[in-house]
Amino acid sequence: MPTFLEVREIEKRYGSSTALDSVSFEVEEGDLNVILGPSGSGKSTLLKVIAGLVVPTSGRVFIKGIDITDVPIEQRNIGLVMQGYALFPHLTAYQNVAFPLRTSAHRCDQREVRERVQRMFALTGLEGLEERRPSELSGGQQQRVALARALVFDPDILLLDEPLAALDRELRERMQEEIRKIHRTLGTTVVFVTHDQTEAMKVADLITILNRGRVVQTGSARELYESPSDEFVARFLGGTNLVTGMVTSICNGVLNVQVGGFKLRVPSIAGLCVETQVTLMVRPEKVRVGVPDSGANSLPGTIVDSTYLGSAIQTDVSLSDGTVWRSNMTPASSHFQTGSPTHLHWRIEDTRVLAALQPPSISPLEASI
Repeated sequence: MPTFLEVREIEKRYGSSTALDSVSFEVEEGDLNVILGPSGSGKSTLLKVIAGLVVPTSGRVFIKGIDITDVPIEQRNIGLVMQGYALFPHLTAYQNVAFPLRTSAHRCDQREVRERVQRMFALTGLEGLEERRPSELSGGQQQRVALARALVFDPDILLLDEPLAALDRELRERMQEEIRKIHRTLGTTVVFVTHDQTEAMKVADLITILNRGRVVQTGSARELYESPSDEFVARFLGGTNLVTGMVTSICNGVLNVQVGGFKLRVPSIAGLCVETQVTLMVRPEKVRVGVPDSGANSLPGTIVDSTYLGSAIQTDVSLSDGTVWRSNMTPASSHFQTGSPTHLHWRIEDTRVLAALQPPSISPLEASI
């Protein structure tokens, strides 16, 4: 059985500017895939290529094994919700949701129109708001109307382009839960574009990260957060501590890495050898502040800032080499005091090797000189 949605080697250029550079990814039927990246990474352009709103410079798009690259948007059976919702201001909520069922592509008789629209109103929690116009609805209600309109004709795939960006934080979080609930209920294949890392991790089955028009990594939220492919992914998915050092020895499955004036112990990975330069990552929630643990990595430093965030205490600690490390700990009974000497410590297994630069190979002749 072919992959439900396949984007193959898509490129989009505007003159000398490249918006998408050989982008490829796949989405299985019924999955909710999030396209995540910073502003200007090509997320919305990619979604518009899938929808048929933008013609790619090269590459192909397939749905259920059928090449739809040159198929007009109205013939693709795709539901689309844009950031601005694009509701018809002169129509009621009911009329907006029913609109696709009155077009030639999805025309239904009056009885089926009524049944489908009522089902969507029940699913999206809009019951009782049928006769209101968009100007009489809140932002969250308008978003639900746009979502209901995109789903009412049973599309093959639902495309969401930053649909929650205009909502306040509390409403946005509530709508994230609603989208997950609707997705589980209908089983519709969804591609959801966002620049919000937390939103992506909350709603996605799978996340595809774009940077400068290229796919840099695809995986589950856990895979991307705990095992990022490079420094960009590590930083983009949340706060992190990154350092570069040299492997000085390997013993019993543990790398000993010299980082400035400190030595760290790191789980060994295949292919690494002595004198390899490595980039290491330790997430702030893995780092503890206080008395060092003899069985863990430990670094002395001075507290330069400590902030209470409700769910965590964020503490920045300056080391003797001037670098600043961050720790996020569960709130304790007292605040850490700025200027106090302390230690950072974390388990050996909580360090990740992000990149390794092997030493240059030396020929036997060179080695003898």
